[in-house]
Amino acid sequence: MLSGVYRALKKSKILKKSTYHKVVDVIKDDINITSNIPEITELNSRPIVSDNSIRLNLVIPSVNKEHVFGGISTALNFFYEMLESTGARARIIVTDAPINPDHMIDLKDYIIVPMSEDNTINKKQVVDVSNRYGQTLPIEKNDIFITTAWWCAYCFGIIIKNQATFFNIPEHKMIYFIQDYEPFFYAWSSRCLLADSTYRSDIPKIAIFNSGLLKEYFDINGYKFEDSYYFEPKLNKKLYECLLNRDQSIKRKKQIIVYGRPSVQRNAFELVVASLKKFVEIFEEASEWSFISMGEMHPPVDLGGGNKLISTGKLDLDAYANTMLESYMALSLMVSPHPSYPPLEMSTFGVKTITNSYCNKDLSGFNSNIISITNCNAESIANVMCKTAKKFNQFGQPDINPDYVDGTNVFGNIIKDIIDKHFG
Repeated sequence: MLSGVYRALKKSKILKKSTYHKVVDVIKDDINITSNIPEITELNSRPIVSDNSIRLNLVIPSVNKEHVFGGISTALNFFYEMLESTGARARIIVTDAPINPDHMIDLKDYIIVPMSEDNTINKKQVVDVSNRYGQTLPIEKNDIFITTAWWCAYCFGIIIKNQATFFNIPEHKMIYFIQDYEPFFYAWSSRCLLADSTYRSDIPKIAIFNSGLLKEYFDINGYKFEDSYYFEPKLNKKLYECLLNRDQSIKRKKQIIVYGRPSVQRNAFELVVASLKKFVEIFEEASEWSFISMGEMHPPVDLGGGNKLISTGKLDLDAYANTMLESYMALSLMVSPHPSYPPLEMSTFGVKTITNSYCNKDLSGFNSNIISITNCNAESIANVMCKTAKKFNQFGQPDINPDYVDGTNVFGNIIKDIIDKHFG
């Protein structure tokens, strides 16, 4: 950055080369150099003696209500089912958001235990390690760790090595709950490499993938694990009830819904907006349509021609279901090998849903309402939207993929197989 400043000043003939270092001395204090990665702040540990029974540890970023949805919620469900199958003791370890007892999810029978306590009595514990400076986490010989986000896997890979040293045992297998390809959450960067390193580390890992498409992506790219499994997304039971019991009198509107999350890069909000603006520009009847953004609250966005994209934020399930049932078209992008839940939900509810393909991901075979685009730019997306809008009178009907709504256990026989093969 400093050399760039120098070049600019030199080009303008303001600065002589002999005075370069003087300029550096003046401005260097104003340069904010980021050299720390808070997510991987070292978590120290200490050994404690217990009854040698297995304890399952779920490592997640938060248990506060505002954070527990999607990936964290799915990981919790897996954890609960594994506990039920094993009868093991349980500990939830929170790495990022300090626990707020007044706003945490309902963890019946769980008690909050400070890191400083060597508590081996209570069978259901929650431990906050978000403020870990000067503290150590108690580790037992038969602690098994289920990790979620990449930084959880990174920190607890070190914990597993420490555990093996403490008790002079082979390293326990880490159960790594992988719900997306996390290196691509970042630009080419330190975090990108660190996330990738958690898949390649020498810690023995049992990988559990959220969808066959995601597992296939990892396979294509040569990642190897001690063992691996995958489960497929299922329609939320409450949404399925809303679909089955829907008001048949609800009519489709000339309404376009989008999955709008400006803060999440992989949902390509800028491209979503650019595509809507192009649609408004080239579609003669655009003024007859309304545009709703769901997912994350944001200010209205001017689309031109008097049209605006109005944000509803994150809706409750009833409101979400009703909005899908009354909408004709959807645009939901996900720059990832993971299928993403909104396109599956929207198309199941009868919305003509435009989404993107990515590497091995192509959702066009999921049902008749999904349109998967390979060439993703504003003009090509807008052209598909125009073609779809011209068929407005051919109302979309719910298209229920039986595997998606079959109501069976999401994790099938995965848990039983893991227990029998690795912890039996």
